[in-house]
Amino acid sequence: MPTKIVPKPCLLGSSTQDIQDKLEENIMQLNQMNAMRYADPFRVEINDKILLLGDVSDIIEKWLKVQQYWNNLVSVFSGGDIAKQMPAESKKFKDIDKKWLKIMENAAETKNVISCCSNDILKNSLNQLQEGLEFCQKRLESYLEQKRNIFPRFYFVSNAVLLKILSVGSDPHLVQDDFEKLFPAITRVIFDEQDRRLITTIKQVLGKDEEEIILEDQVKAEGLIEEWLVKLEKDMQKSVKACCRRGLQDVVTMPLGEFVNYQSQVSLLGLQLVWTSKVTDCLEKIQKDRINELAKQGKIVDKMMNELTYMCLDDTLSGLQRTKIETLVTIQVYQQERF
Repeated sequence: MPTKIVPKPCLLGSSTQDIQDKLEENIMQLNQMNAMRYADPFRVEINDKILLLGDVSDIIEKWLKVQQYWNNLVSVFSGGDIAKQMPAESKKFKDIDKKWLKIMENAAETKNVISCCSNDILKNSLNQLQEGLEFCQKRLESYLEQKRNIFPRFYFVSNAVLLKILSVGSDPHLVQDDFEKLFPAITRVIFDEQDRRLITTIKQVLGKDEEEIILEDQVKAEGLIEEWLVKLEKDMQKSVKACCRRGLQDVVTMPLGEFVNYQSQVSLLGLQLVWTSKVTDCLEKIQKDRINELAKQGKIVDKMMNELTYMCLDDTLSGLQRTKIETLVTIQVYQQERF
């Protein structure tokens, strides 16, 4: 028969599963004894023991369920930004927390499983705690849904990650590790040296290499995190669009060796724009001078191909630069075959 609970300061210990297994084994043994004809003199006592151990098993299951609720919510309502934004729920949880700690203190002192779980105060408290924690959980889910409605990219992360982000939202520097969970191509952001809340640049880190885009309108990371993330998203789109526009202008005037210093996607976009432009010119003029026009445009495309191939021989290229240029060569070969 199990005799002890070994709790952590606020949680039932890992030995709880062993206790449950032992209870199930003991109940099975008692049922087998109860089925024997020789058990008649002990029938009442056996049935009482079966009911008692069944009640103990049910209490432990409910206890573990309440513990799971409490464990999920304690970090949320014990402090931080979320607790400040949900004062009523936070106050209710603090009352629950006090009762929970009292229960665990009594359990640690009692130690005996049956004595502890037979306590009427514990039975009544667990029901009340479960109702209160379920209420807090539902309100928290509603709160998270409101945040996701404001900034839909929050739908891409789990509740646990979202709670972590919201809990440190007042300090944008603590959100750095979570940007890549919200934006596929933003690993980190760069803050202004003077104003530590002003985001000036977005950055993608690829191993030892990185690419940056300077924001058109710097974003002030203050107030509710979902609100300044919406501003960052809009400015990101605006900045990428402006970068693409500059790249498409420079691709026709800038030497190819300089143009490939643009971000990878902009370089690829520029190369495809040139190819599309040459094909369009060729199609428009081909009726007048088909042979000469094909040869003329073909030489331009071949020259770009040769320049890109020569760049691949540069030993000073970083891993990202080499990958970018090799990708451009692959795309150029594919396009050349269809010219």
